[in-house]
Amino acid sequence: MRNCPKCGHPVEDDTTKCPNCGQILAVTKAPVTSVVPPKPHRWLPWVVGIVLILLIGGLGVQMSRQHRNAKPQVTQTTKTKAKHSSKTSQASANKASTNQALANKLDGNDTAAAILYYGATKLNNQDFKNGLKTTQNVKALNVTVQKITSNQHLDHAGQGIIYTLTPGKTASPLRYTLDQDQKVNFYVVKDNNQYNYLGSVAWHDLVTTINQQQGGNTVRQIGKFVKVQENK
Repeated sequence: MRNCPKCGHPVEDDTTKCPNCGQILAVTKAPVTSVVPPKPHRWLPWVVGIVLILLIGGLGVQMSRQHRNAKPQVTQTTKTKAKHSSKTSQASANKASTNQALANKLDGNDTAAAILYYGATKLNNQDFKNGLKTTQNVKALNVTVQKITSNQHLDHAGQGIIYTLTPGKTASPLRYTLDQDQKVNFYVVKDNNQYNYLGSVAWHDLVTTINQQQGGNTVRQIGKFVKVQENK
């Protein structure tokens, strides 16, 4: 607010003409005040950098501790697996070393035992399985040797002789014949004296299969129980 220089009437600062006397007035400009922006804090980047370094360092220490704690567990698990594998391998090696393979040529007792074992394990015939189990329980296997008669209709008569495997004293359906070319023919006798042919195997293949199954010791053990009887 100011006064008119002519009449002294109060007028506004931005008024160009006195409303009282009409005097032309000059406009008074307000002084311009310059605003200076505040200077940034030079220490702020250093503080941020130090905080980041501390955070990264703390995270690295924590990860290192977790790694050290987990490492013994992994090592222990690896040692346990290796120990178990070693025991399994040792057990297999011991079993293989204690089993004695069969020779291709066996005596009569071991021959009957090998045929019984093969029929139970390889042919997977239930009658031969039962015969093997009974033989091992009662520790007795009787082998009856007799000539094939005309009423015995066999697919493979072999050398004209049929062998009956009888575990203990019970009646048994287990039969076999031998061909000239060392082939074994397996039979089981069912109702009405019917001879059911199960299959044939070359003697060499029979022995090889038993050795692959590591059954040599079992066959020899059964062979100790065999008694051969000839029926003429």
